[in-house]
Order: sequence, then C-alpha cells, then structure tokens
Amino acid sequence: MVRSPAEASRALEAATARLSAARGWRRWLLPPLVAWLVANAVFAVTAVYGGDNPFDAHTWTSWDSPIYLGIAQDGYTSYECPQAELDQGAWACGNFGWFPLYPALIAPFLHAGLDGEAVGVAISSLFWLGLLIVVWRGLLLPAAGRATLPALALATFAPGAFYFHTVYPVSMAACLLAIALVCLRDHRWWGAGGAAALATATYPTAGVVAGVAGLWLLLVAPAPDLRERIRRILVVCVPPVVAVALVFGYAELATGQWNGYFGVQARFRDGFTLPFGNWLDITKPRFEGLGHVSIFLSLQSLLTTLLVATVLVATWRRRRDASPFDWLVALWALAFWLVPLCQDVVAYYRTDTLLVPIAVAFARLAPLYVTALAGAGAVIAAGMTLAFMQGILV
Repeated sequence: MVRSPAEASRALEAATARLSAARGWRRWLLPPLVAWLVANAVFAVTAVYGGDNPFDAHTWTSWDSPIYLGIAQDGYTSYECPQAELDQGAWACGNFGWFPLYPALIAPFLHAGLDGEAVGVAISSLFWLGLLIVVWRGLLLPAAGRATLPALALATFAPGAFYFHTVYPVSMAACLLAIALVCLRDHRWWGAGGAAALATATYPTAGVVAGVAGLWLLLVAPAPDLRERIRRILVVCVPPVVAVALVFGYAELATGQWNGYFGVQARFRDGFTLPFGNWLDITKPRFEGLGHVSIFLSLQSLLTTLLVATVLVATWRRRRDASPFDWLVALWALAFWLVPLCQDVVAYYRTDTLLVPIAVAFARLAPLYVTALAGAGAVIAAGMTLAFMQGILV
C-alpha cells in the first residue's frame, strides 16, 4: 500500500509520539522499580543471612502485626482489662489502640480465604513501590537536581525502610503523605487534604501533617488574601481531624468506647515530654541480640538526625532564594522528627519512615554526599532487619 506524503508524515508523527511516550513512561517508572527490586533483594539476602526464609510471609510479621490482622478479621474488639494491664496504667483494653485503614484493605482478602500475613506483606510492598514512584515522579524529577538518582537511593534505604514490606501500615502512610506533599506543592488543596486524611486514618503519627500544612499555609505559602488563606487551611487541615473522628466513631459503634484508643495507649505511658532526653536515650549504643544488632537502633537515630540537620542547614544557607516549597520540606523534616521524640515509649525507628519525602531536598546536593548517605542507609536497613527478625523491634 502506497501512502501519500501527508499520510506518511502523520504516521511518522504518531510513531514518534508513541516512542516519546514509551521513553517517558520508562523514565518515571523504571528507576523506582529497579530501586524497589534491589532493596527487596537486599532484605531477602539479609533474611537468609539471619537464618530466615524471605519468601515466608511470617518472616515479615512481628509484635503489632497480629493486632492489625485481628482488626482485619474481626474489626475493633474489646475485653476486660486484666490486672497486669491495669497496673500498667490502662483503663481500656482492646485492639482499638491501632488505626483501621490498613487492616480494612487486608480484610476482603482474608475473608476470601487468603493468608492474612501474605496479603499484608503484598499490600505493604505495593505501597512501598508506590511511595518510590511518587517520590521519583512527583518530587525528584521536578526538582531537576544533580543528585536525583542518589536521592532516590536514599529514599529507598531511608531510616526505617525495612518496615516497608512488613505487615505494618507505615509504607501505606508514607505513600499517602508523599502524595499530600506533592499536592501541597502543586496547590491541589483538596487532594492534599484527602491524602492527609487517609494517611492519618492509617497511622496516627501521620496526623502531624495537619500541623505542618497549617503552619506553612498560614506563615509561608503565598495567598491572594486572608480569606483564601483560611479557606486553604480548612480544606487541607480539617480532613485529617475528621479522619480521627471517624476512627473514634467506629470504635464507639464497635465497642462502645470511642476513647478506647487513649485507654490502650495509657498502658504505654505515651505522654509528652521534651525531646532531648528521648533522643539521647535512643542514640545511646546498645549491644543486645545476636551479633549485638541492637547497635543499629542507635545508628539509625544518628542517620535520621543527620538527614534532618542536612535539610535544615541546606535550606537556611539558601534562604534568600528558597522557595515556599523548600520551607515546607524543612518544616516537614523538623516536625516529623521532633513530634515523635516528644512522646514517651514510641517506636521512633518506625516513625522515621514518615520522613521519606524529604529526599527531595537532597536532589540538589553533592551527588557523592547523597550516595554516601544512601550507602549508610542500606547497611543500617540490613542491620535493622536482623534486629526485627530477632524480635528486638516492635
């Protein structure tokens, strides 16, 4: 069949467009996919080294995992507090001390007869991949810095990354928070509020995003007038509050104890304090477990501190040229680091995962420095995996 010059030109343009689209698709998907596969391989090798089967979902469950699976199976339930828990300070007992959105995703598969642990690992792993895609496509590529690939590696092996494929909700919460951050940068206020609400209903510490976004919208983000500024604050910050109210409402309907969350948490004496004592405590080296793997808790805390300090110092040094988004990332780093430290008996090595989106700040730093940080993160993540499998982490 002989084509006219016009038809041939249109066919060539269409083929060029398809090729360009394919290249663009590979550009935003391939790097995070490779990073995800490499990280999974690292954790699998670490599991084998520790004497565990990386393909057994039970390897990636611990402490709180059965609680999330119990919520997926039966919803919120309560029971009469035994004397031991009353002595610890609890005044309500049940599984409503953990938020329900992640178990809600597991529930349909569990009731269909699938293994809950395997489904939990799969959901966590997919949200981990989604997190890396959002960080790469939504944050690092637009940053157009010198160290986008090293920054992706840093996000892949960020503090707490070993939790991203376990039966815990942190990868889901971190992914939703990264989406909220992208929406805030792009002035998609309803999207930011919705993502923040879902993240908060997944993991309570994610609710810090309401304070971060509120302060940024009030003090930094440009707005045409005060009325519009207030409207944006309400649109972004009210949904996470509503999400918490809905969780408490569900607890009331299921158990008759809307405030049971606080009763359970009282057992852990989860009060507020100045952060310095907790920081000194978690950075103090410990040498527990086989091979003294608990030393990695201290190393992760030091790495987290270094990452936050790097973001703050880098932002301050370019303060005259810093964009509103730069200040948002700096505020994010400070808040998601300090707020958990202001609480007693919190698994700080788990809340560190919510700092992953600050990887965007490293895209414009020296590639060698960021690569060194990512390498340190990989070693620490492997060590923390061993500590997790030995039951040292909760």
